[in-house]
Amino acid sequence: MTKDEANLIVERIIRETFAKARISLSKPALRLPSYSWRLGGRCAGRAYYRPNEIGLNWKLFCDNTPDFISDTIPHECAHLIAYQIYGGGISGHGYHWKHVMLSLGLEPIRCHNYDTKERFDA
Repeated sequence: MTKDEANLIVERIIRETFAKARISLSKPALRLPSYSWRLGGRCAGRAYYRPNEIGLNWKLFCDNTPDFISDTIPHECAHLIAYQIYGGGISGHGYHWKHVMLSLGLEPIRCHNYDTKERFDA
């Protein structure tokens, strides 16, 4: 898969996740985040609250695309949605994030189980 193809997928999943959250949580003003492929190491994704951005790991995306689409990207979106709704005093994988995940119809699982024997550079 090319990065252009991956970008189209990521943008679609982010839009769909936020659209679902706007409806299920009655929060029409949720702002779509930007995203980047700047994440390396063993972490699949990371939410950056203040810039409203999701960092993604290109290598782990390529190796785990279906799960990335169904779980990792929505997981990171849920962090940003929880932050936009409840503010900065919330716990990363606490009650508010879990509430958002459940509202999206997702299981609130904290970590992925991707093969990360190697560390990947961004």
